[in-house]
Amino acid sequence: AEARVKRVYRVDLGETDDEDFLAKTLVCDLLDLADTRGLTTAEPGAIGLGPRYAFPFVTPESLVILDARTLVLVNDNNYPMSDGRRPGVPDDNEFIRLALPRPLTDPAP
Repeated sequence: AEARVKRVYRVDLGETDDEDFLAKTLVCDLLDLADTRGLTTAEPGAIGLGPRYAFPFVTPESLVILDARTLVLVNDNNYPMSDGRRPGVPDDNEFIRLALPRPLTDPAP
């Protein structure tokens, strides 16, 4: 519930910004995803279910690029004290497949 930032960025190791840091491009905000298919239903006390979906876990463990427009993220909860979805209740294992609005290969806007 305290999370404010949980994002996926794309970086190019050969690209820097004006301050010589790696330039990054926002791919998705894991706390603000659209559930356009209605796959989840809001429930009392749960975080991030419903039309504005969130992946609110403390330790997402995997990110897989399926293709230039599709990512899979996995929360493998083997820590019983992790309770990102339902405070006070150990998280289930969850995975999501995200369809990106633009390909990862597009240059930064």
